[in-house]
Amino acid sequence: MCVNDMEEYYIIKMPRRFDADHLPEVLDQLSRRPSESSLCFDLSDTTFATPSLMTFVCSVSTSLRGTRKSIRCPTNSDVTQYLQRMDFFRMGGIEIPEEFQRHPADGRFVELQKVNVGESSRQNCDKLAQDLAITIAGDPDYLKTIEFLEFCIGELLNNVRQHAMENGFVCAQYYRKTDTVGLSISDAGIGILASLKGNPKYHELDSDAEALKLSLEYNVTGKPPTTLPYRQTQTQNSGNGLFFLSRLVAKSCSQLALCSGTCLLEQTHDRPPTTVDTSHFQGTFVELIIKRAKIPDYEKAMEEIRKERFGKMAAQPIRFG
Repeated sequence: MCVNDMEEYYIIKMPRRFDADHLPEVLDQLSRRPSESSLCFDLSDTTFATPSLMTFVCSVSTSLRGTRKSIRCPTNSDVTQYLQRMDFFRMGGIEIPEEFQRHPADGRFVELQKVNVGESSRQNCDKLAQDLAITIAGDPDYLKTIEFLEFCIGELLNNVRQHAMENGFVCAQYYRKTDTVGLSISDAGIGILASLKGNPKYHELDSDAEALKLSLEYNVTGKPPTTLPYRQTQTQNSGNGLFFLSRLVAKSCSQLALCSGTCLLEQTHDRPPTTVDTSHFQGTFVELIIKRAKIPDYEKAMEEIRKERFGKMAAQPIRFG
């Protein structure tokens, strides 16, 4: 529910516009919450609701099972209406009368959705990956780019499906003024370090920072490595999704952020991956910012990345989808 009288709640004050850069300060607030206290996310000052805000709040709420949780709505009615349209309140079990007409997404956004865990959820992940890839590309004629993005995002969603203890959340939005697409995935799962330790090759790994850096390398997965493309492996991740995205970020005006355990990793096209220590985050958080104007250049970048990854095999007709 939405609350105004918050005396009985531990308050997490959310910034005006929440993104990966704000994770350390918000996680620090969470770390100071008394273990048995109720929790309220205070969005009263929020003036710009991002996909990262929505997925983060939902995944944290999921991780605190048994804790009474609530949200203080933004004082800006346009932001509240936007959050309603993106199904943020509905995902949190909050029913607010809608005083607006819903319009179709038309490739401009993907509403906040659950990434269900378990084997039976693979088709759900495949459809979500396709919708998100089309939203990023904008033009359905960029078939190769959509196929590439669908593969990468599908890998990330499969990570949630295979390693999260609870459902994860995903959301995306295209911003016309900046010509960028923001995508976020967040879950309350075992985290990247524990996932990698499930692979005998990394069972002695004990650093979240090292685990995040390793996750950007190819064929790094919680299961034994494989070189097969995504749909040939069915439910078996190939371990290349984050590698491809990281390489794409390095070759374009994009940004990538990962947070898991006690570490936040950030990368931009002109800055290699860097890490900072944070208070503990239960699960894995991903934020991707992509410039749509650069989409036509992605085909060249994809070929370069494929050659980096597959070498001579890249000359063969290897399909991502």
